Amino acid sequence: MLKLYKYQSDYLRYLPKNFLFDCDTGVGKTVMGFAHYRIHGENKPLCIVAPASKLKDGGWQRMADIMCPNKDILFISYHLLKKYADELDGYFLIFDECHNIKNSTGVWGKSAWQICKKAFGFILLSATPVPNGWEDAINYFKIFGKVANKTRFIQQFAITQRPYGYMEIIGWRNSKVLKETWNSISKRLNKEDCLELPPVTFKYIHFKASQDYKKIFSTRVLGDKVFDNSMLLRHGLRQNCATKDKLEYLHDLVNSTKQNIVIFYSYESELYQLYSLLSNKIIFECNGKNKHFPTDNFSEVKNSVTLANYKSGSEGVEFTYADIIVYFSPSESYTEYYQSLGRCHRNGQTKKVTVYKFITKLTIEQNIYQALDNKEDFNFSLWEAKYEKRNRK
Repeated sequence: MLKLYKYQSDYLRYLPKNFLFDCDTGVGKTVMGFAHYRIHGENKPLCIVAPASKLKDGGWQRMADIMCPNKDILFISYHLLKKYADELDGYFLIFDECHNIKNSTGVWGKSAWQICKKAFGFILLSATPVPNGWEDAINYFKIFGKVANKTRFIQQFAITQRPYGYMEIIGWRNSKVLKETWNSISKRLNKEDCLELPPVTFKYIHFKASQDYKKIFSTRVLGDKVFDNSMLLRHGLRQNCATKDKLEYLHDLVNSTKQNIVIFYSYESELYQLYSLLSNKIIFECNGKNKHFPTDNFSEVKNSVTLANYKSGSEGVEFTYADIIVYFSPSESYTEYYQSLGRCHRNGQTKKVTVYKFITKLTIEQNIYQALDNKEDFNFSLWEAKYEKRNRK
């Protein structure tokens, strides 16, 4: 079994059996999870619940062979959680990336709540358990028996209004009680407090909105394409912010250095455009179709560009060979955005990391980054309602 770092042992000391590990990417949540299980439930059957992409990668299985050799462990993805809901009585459960069950009314959230009621014990692991604030904590409070249901939670703690015909939470009351309740089930571990990591520098590269963006925004039409519903409008705006100018800037950047670069993108169309820039570069990919990137001998990787979409590039991978990150376009998920940075700036990184954020001013893209900077997911429905109301005036 691996020997824990002192900060890991200190974190685990005195924790109750059931707990939420609110720990940064790169501090070793997987190792700590197994160590906690060995302390509290080693003689009980163990089930690991994780995103399908992480189980497919095999990281949990490899660590299980080290931390719990010869143990028969059940590994299931969140997609199978409901199917196994009645078969896990008496198990000790580890929920990796537990933000997947934060929705108290969703299938995964309900199934997790039902399973935990009958479990011998459980722990929840995430670097971003509550990316949108206290509303995301409701199901955790249910699972730990701190609140009966979502309605009671809203009544007790939320300040609400209905400006657009649906309830909007605009603030919270009884904040002291909320914080005390959260601290009774969870503990934060920041990587800056336990790892000696090189610094991170952010560079904000601003662009002007393209004429295509302005036309879609004002007319909902571009050429023969009509953006006549919210989904089409949302993606049409996002893909036409300033792509040409971004590609020109990126071309100069990638050809001015032999440092290893990771480029995070959102759309498959962007992937094809990015490929056109990368002559004379070693190209790696991390997306739903391909996962091809270095897993060892990082010091030997030179002059490379890794193209990673947010979903695949924010879970269960390491890009510590890279010291330049480019956010070509933003994710709307704070969890994906936050964890993508942690894939490069984590234990094992030895070089200063420079982050380039491409931001198109006075567009939906700028609003997305504002939400992410506030540690929130971007809400397109709310953004659309505000702009529709402004346009009517």
